[in-house]
Amino acid sequence: MKFDTTVKTKRCVLTPLAESDIDDIFMALSETPQITRMLPLDPPTCREDTEGFVNWMIPRMPDHDIVWAVRMDGKFIGIAGINDIERKVLAWEVDNGNIGYWFVPEVAGQGIATEVAEALVSEGFERFNLHKISGRVVVGNGASERILEKVGFEKVGVQKEHFFRHDKWWDVMWLEVVNNNFVQEQG
Repeated sequence: MKFDTTVKTKRCVLTPLAESDIDDIFMALSETPQITRMLPLDPPTCREDTEGFVNWMIPRMPDHDIVWAVRMDGKFIGIAGINDIERKVLAWEVDNGNIGYWFVPEVAGQGIATEVAEALVSEGFERFNLHKISGRVVVGNGASERILEKVGFEKVGVQKEHFFRHDKWWDVMWLEVVNNNFVQEQG
């Protein structure tokens, strides 16, 4: 299925991740490598690193990942999406995914991340028929935790020493929001 869903929020336009975004992503991550500090990817050392990531991600959409480039006033400001989408695990219907986003530092504190996260949840539930969306936040990243709580996520627990990065093991807070209007079609 071709993924061509553009989403508009009050201040942003989210367009499906595309090869045309490679230079913007590379520039943002090269200029501010701290963005990737707790992401599962390193800052790109060359354009080809970013090209490899984008070309890996695009064929996964929308079945496994739904990822958008985010722009405000026409300027690239970040990436947002729902990743690791699962529809069924053996006999279980699960219909869930994990929210994720990163933004350039210039938009911090303006409510952009909350606005975009709200749009992601809405799209995930209404357009992509998810039942639950989870969010993983490194313990201590209070800003990201607050963003998710503002859009309805509830804390469900902490995964102790969930990943190793920068010479230490990190705990991860797990948050979730359930689509209370979700009705699984019987087929």
